[in-house]
Formats: sequence, structure tokens, C-alpha cells
Amino acid sequence: MPHKPELKVKEYEYYKSVYCGICKQMGARCGCFSRFFLSYDSVFMALSQMAAAGADDISVSEGRCVVNPFKKVHFCSSRYIDYCADVSVLLVWHKIMDDIRDKGFPKSIPAHLLSLLMSHPHRRAMEHTRDFDTDARIKRSTDELHALEEAHSPNMDEAAETFFSMLADVMAAGVEDESAGRVAYEMGKNIGRWIYILDAYNDISEDIESGDYNPLLYRYKKREDEDASQFAERIRDDVDYTLAQCVYNLSITQSLCRREDPVLRNIVNMGLSGKQFSVLYPAENKKKTEQSGAVGSDPA
Repeated sequence: MPHKPELKVKEYEYYKSVYCGICKQMGARCGCFSRFFLSYDSVFMALSQMAAAGADDISVSEGRCVVNPFKKVHFCSSRYIDYCADVSVLLVWHKIMDDIRDKGFPKSIPAHLLSLLMSHPHRRAMEHTRDFDTDARIKRSTDELHALEEAHSPNMDEAAETFFSMLADVMAAGVEDESAGRVAYEMGKNIGRWIYILDAYNDISEDIESGDYNPLLYRYKKREDEDASQFAERIRDDVDYTLAQCVYNLSITQSLCRREDPVLRNIVNMGLSGKQFSVLYPAENKKKTEQSGAVGSDPA
């Protein structure tokens, strides 16, 4: 997500139009139920693809929100919006399949029910992206990642690479021009690595309690005398540095995009860092947020 205070009004409206545009196309292309799984990741993907390719088919139209028909919203349209809408459905489908595979009965019951509801949207998304072989790309990577998790691989880089290679391949596949596709690939690679590692750090406590695979626990060899918070604090500086490198690489890659996008620049240079700080330093972030609220509050 972008850092909203630093966006101009028109820039924030454009960001919302991309979000609403993907939502609209998910419903139109894959069925209304699929809209419930819209994520900010797909918005970042669409912004990255359109910027990398220098998209010339972007348009914004006004319409009604399906959730709130009385509210007028703006919808961004582009072939990249369509592609990202389909990819969102495919990613959700394979996440559901992964949950079914990972969780035994009866914990997998909700995933089984979701699979029934999402089977038709998945088929439609798969048909739309058949030329890009997108569904097969995602399946191969999720199978590889599952094998690494089953083996409790201590190689965090190998696990992260499997995940970010999937995002990179998917992002590049939707861009026709080869050189622009390489830029999209690098964007996907770095945001994928950032997401995977930050998500692993955020799940440390939960994964220790549940016994689920977390690459950080094996990479940094959690000691028996450490609780979750002590382990997280010990590895925080290393994780912070690794994530900062991902953001730096994203910033460099973004400069190679054919289309200048201030919203994408805001996300890369401020939004990601802000999210990273809130996850790695929750106490400091809470204090900072409270101080900001106090400064901006009405003394009356």
C-alpha cells in the first residue's frame, strides 16, 4: 500500500481506480465471488506491469460500486488490469490447494468448501491466461515450495527464491515486450523476496506454537532457551538489512520503467518501508503512531 499522506489527491484517486478496476474485472471475468479475494498485492502487480511496459491503453471511467451501489467510483481499465484480475484468482486457488494439502482433517474443511466455490472462477481465469501458461507456472512453484517446507529446508534463500521466482515469472509473462518483461521480472523478484521474508518474520510466534514450517527458525537456529519474542529480536537486524536490500533493488529497477508512476514510486520508497517498520518494530511503531495522533489532535 502507498503512504497516503505523501500522495496528491489525484494520485490517490488513481490508486483507488486501479484497485476498483481489478475488483470489477475479477467479477466480470471470473465471477462475483472471486472479488472477495482481491488483495493489494494484485494492485502492486498491475501498477508495476503498466509502468514497466509503458502501457498505452490505460483509461479511467466512472461507475457504481457493486458493494455500495449508491457510491460512485472510478475504474481503471487496461489489458494489464485484466491479466492481474485473472492472476489474483489463480493465486487464491493455489493457496487454497496448498491449505488442503498442508492441513489434515478437520482443519482443511474450510479450504475444501472454498475450493468448491472457487473451482469455476479458477477454470475461467485459467482459460484467460492459457497463452501465458500462468496457472502451470504457479502450480510448479507451489509444488516446489511445498516440497521444501515438507523437508524443513534450512536454506531460507532457496525457499524465498522459489516464491519470488513464481511472482517474477507471472509478472513478466503478462508483458509482451521482452525488455519491459525483464524489468517486470526484476520487480516481481524483489517484491516477492520482500513479501516472503517479512511474512515469515511476522508469523514467527504463530509458527512456533503450531509447529508449521518457518524458514527463519531453521536459518537462524532458534535456541531452546529462547521464546518467540527473544528469537525475533535476535534476528531482527539481519532481517531488516535483507528487506532493505529488496526495497533498494526495487527502487533501482523502478527507474528502468518506461512509464513514470508516482504512486508506484511512493509504494516502493515509503509504503514498503513503513510496513516493514511496523512489523519489525511494533512497539516503536505504536509509540510513533500515538505521538503522531497527539500532534495532529485538536487541543480543544
